Amino acid sequence: MFNRFDRIKITTELNDLSVKSELFTKKMNPSLDMVLSEEYHSIGLRVKVNYHRNKIHIDFSSKLLAEDYTSKIYIMNIRDVYEKISSVVNINPLQFYRLSPNYCETVSDVHTENIAETIEAMYSLSKFQDKFKPSPKLYRKKNITTSFSLKKNVITRESLEYLCIYNKYNELFDANKNENLAFLQTLSEDHLESLKSYFSGVIRVESKYASKARIRVCFGLGKEYNMYDLLTSKSNVNENLLNRIYDDKQLTGIKNTAIPYNKFDKLNTLKQYDNNLEKIFEIQRQMGSKIQKSKMLKPYKELINQMAIESENEKIIAVTNLKRMIKW
Repeated sequence: MFNRFDRIKITTELNDLSVKSELFTKKMNPSLDMVLSEEYHSIGLRVKVNYHRNKIHIDFSSKLLAEDYTSKIYIMNIRDVYEKISSVVNINPLQFYRLSPNYCETVSDVHTENIAETIEAMYSLSKFQDKFKPSPKLYRKKNITTSFSLKKNVITRESLEYLCIYNKYNELFDANKNENLAFLQTLSEDHLESLKSYFSGVIRVESKYASKARIRVCFGLGKEYNMYDLLTSKSNVNENLLNRIYDDKQLTGIKNTAIPYNKFDKLNTLKQYDNNLEKIFEIQRQMGSKIQKSKMLKPYKELINQMAIESENEKIIAVTNLKRMIKW
């Protein structure tokens, strides 16, 4: 098994690489009649050449694969990606595979019946760790939870990592992103229906690595890694990242035993009065109880706390199931 990527960026020296300039938009220095830079942009591919700095930037995504979009970018279809890029950049296969990506987004798609509940569970349980800072809120579409993100608590850009958890169907079909809309317009009706079927009920786990230093560490690569090394890495980076954020030992510490049968009568009372302890005390007094208020309400307070923990247990199950499903 191999990691799959939604997006990869490369910045490298221009050197013996060149581009098919007739396809590019040029930025000129009119006084010197000199081309400063050239840029090409199509669905899934952006290439920019900076002649002043002798750099070429290649930014490509799985949209470049068109009808094979659901496969995402990985070692078995990188030849198809190369052919698309080589149609605008003069580069041979060996040169391409030797390029060293400096940014990547690794994705795992998980089919589940309860997307919103799983996303909410992951957001809630992220508060039990401090390695990654969650987004200020859950994001919703039509009052349904669709996504959130976490950013590693570090200062330097070289150490940054991001984790995004989102409803992939919503992101692709309902979020009104210009790039997505343009991509969908290139597909046939049959393929659109196929995409809708594939992404229905899918949570996407997406990790982002914004520097070569972080890519080396997380993918287990050497200092001089290249494209081939990245695509054939044996490190399941999304599984590893989820394990760092949602540590099994930490989650086990949150768990508690189930509510015992002999407390069901008090549980029903709490439900009947919507956890209103003052109302419960008042009713008990009307029924002739002489028990001190604090003593009377103590078991109800304990039950309320236990129900809160039981709610966390359900979230733990949801997160544990998702972690299991992205294992190789």
